[in-house]
Amino acid sequence: MKIIETLFAGLMRLPLFGMFFQSGFLALQRSTANAMKRVARDEVRPRNWSNAELRKFAPLFDGTVINVSGWHDIVAVAAGDWHTVGLKTDGTVTAVGNNRYRQCNVRDWLHIVAVAAGYLHTVGLRSDGTVVAAGRNNEGECNVSSWHDIVAIAVGSSHTIGLKSDGTVEAVGWNEYGQCTVRDWCNIVAVAAGCAHTVGLKADGTVLAVGNNKYGQCDVSNWCSIQLPSSKANTSYT
Repeated sequence: MKIIETLFAGLMRLPLFGMFFQSGFLALQRSTANAMKRVARDEVRPRNWSNAELRKFAPLFDGTVINVSGWHDIVAVAAGDWHTVGLKTDGTVTAVGNNRYRQCNVRDWLHIVAVAAGYLHTVGLRSDGTVVAAGRNNEGECNVSSWHDIVAIAVGSSHTIGLKSDGTVEAVGWNEYGQCTVRDWCNIVAVAAGCAHTVGLKADGTVLAVGNNKYGQCDVSNWCSIQLPSSKANTSYT
């Protein structure tokens, strides 16, 4: 190492080499500074990928990578971590993306009125109040075949929530943080689910929450006067 340092120091004393090295270094400095200025001016924008380019990455996800520009007659959408679901006007469902656990196998679903998507599973609510699910079921998140009288659904990463017409709530799936402990809930008009927590809106405008509270996401006990638009409130049990 000492020999290299001595050799480099000797080369730097040569006028031509020193001038060449310094000019190259200054050019690099200018290039870096200009790049930073472009970022600061927001001249570096996200790239729009074509379908052909996206398909090159398909093996990384074990599924079909494609955009949804060809979709039509869609009335609702849902997105999991790596898949996208669309509900059509005729009650059928379409899905694209990662399909490793068959979470996109929804072509045969009929009479669907709502869809939701988790980490690697997809859930659909039928017009008759029953529920269908596809995808990864390692935690039992797809065990919804016995559900009935469901008026709304919500999906976390690996758990599934169903709001019943009587204002009670069903839950299946991953329950490490108690996010499925909702059996005692009543008078619920809306439900929502995060990665590992579940939230319910009561008819009186108060809110309940269970599950992982590491970041205070369940600290809703003092909330009041929370309301949904009347068209979205599920109050058929009153």
